[in-house]
Amino acid sequence: MLRVRSSRGALLALVLTLVTAWAALLFGALPSPAALNFPLNDDWVYSRTFFHFLRGEPLRFYNWPSMPQIGMWWMPWLMAQLFGATHAALRYGTVLFSLAGAAAVYDLLRQGGVSPRRAAFAAATFGLTPLYFLCSATFMTDVPSLALALCSMALLLRGVRGQGAGQGIGYLIAGAVIATMAAMTRQNTLAVPVVML
Repeated sequence: MLRVRSSRGALLALVLTLVTAWAALLFGALPSPAALNFPLNDDWVYSRTFFHFLRGEPLRFYNWPSMPQIGMWWMPWLMAQLFGATHAALRYGTVLFSLAGAAAVYDLLRQGGVSPRRAAFAAATFGLTPLYFLCSATFMTDVPSLALALCSMALLLRGVRGQGAGQGIGYLIAGAVIATMAAMTRQNTLAVPVVML
């Protein structure tokens, strides 16, 4: 298990573990980040809508990929501003969502009374689960929708418990905004606010 004693140390250990794993996956076998500029799985069609939107064209969906994905576009949009409109930038955005999802698992476990060390170990295990980890390198809705749902759940739980000096309402509002983004990415995440109600 991780040798940490505080929440901050456990969270840092979690982040370093996952970032190291993603860096090894994304950059270890490739000569440069530019070598990541290719679609994986269904990225070719989902990214098409996003790239058209980045160029200022009207929002439209092509044939069978009708999931809106709009709630997850803000992170890839930031990455596209930094690295250009490439498949690699979209992949970086999904990796950041993946990290947020693992951090939300950590926060949920800590809210449930799990020790920092065990929560970090469980969150790292979640983040390195093969399906979650490998889907983090795509521009599909799986990881972003799950990460947004977990983040909203953690915030809504904090809001319901009223943690922080007068911050219960702030957590509820933030959780509701992120739950809306999750539902705008994948509709089945509507279950999160329904459960919290």
